Amino acid sequence: VLLWDAQTGEQKALLKGHTNLVNSVDISKDCKLAISGACDLTVIIWSLAGEAKELKKIDFGGRPWAVTFAPDEKSLFAG
Repeated sequence: VLLWDAQTGEQKALLKGHTNLVNSVDISKDCKLAISGACDLTVIIWSLAGEAKELKKIDFGGRPWAVTFAPDEKSLFAG
């Protein structure tokens, strides 16, 4: 997963963790967390605070075609 600065077009981070195509990405409102779902049947929660890094990899058991944070950002949805 690549993260770019929308103003400058500069690449900000390369998030390595998935081993197959990524289907969906969402970023929290405060821009401190991201989630991604991929064809490797995993969902990854990323920290974007400071140096971007993987926080948790979840074995989804199927292809997560979409991921999103809940409105309160205390939960996430994948399906």
